[in-house]
Amino acid sequence: MAVLQAKDDILTHSQLNKQLVDVPEWGEGTQVWVSELTSEAEDAYQASIVKQEGAGKNTEFKTDLANRKAKFAVQCIVDENGKRVFSDNDVSKVAALGARALNRIVDVGYELSGMSMKDLEELEANLSGSPEDGSNSD
Repeated sequence: MAVLQAKDDILTHSQLNKQLVDVPEWGEGTQVWVSELTSEAEDAYQASIVKQEGAGKNTEFKTDLANRKAKFAVQCIVDENGKRVFSDNDVSKVAALGARALNRIVDVGYELSGMSMKDLEELEANLSGSPEDGSNSD
């Protein structure tokens, strides 16, 4: 067992898990690579499903689940080298794809990333009714 202690060792030995997922809805025998998210991608995904309403003392943060699956799928569908296939600008196009295929992809991506629907529920529960820094723009 190797114990990684140096920064370079950790950064060079870390790799993301990925898995081929069957997507017969997109053609017989069709598969796509689905990757574990990086921490940065997970944060971007979570930020994309939070919306701010109001300002100052009236600021509220709420989850916005519109296109949630597509937003996640564009983060985790990769090529054989682990490079993202879709950009964030492709969310509406991916959202127009069939739910069955996206559900399968999202489920695998969540599993690889150690995420679950419970994480979304916790995110929603942790959203405060005011900005974290306590600033007031009124």
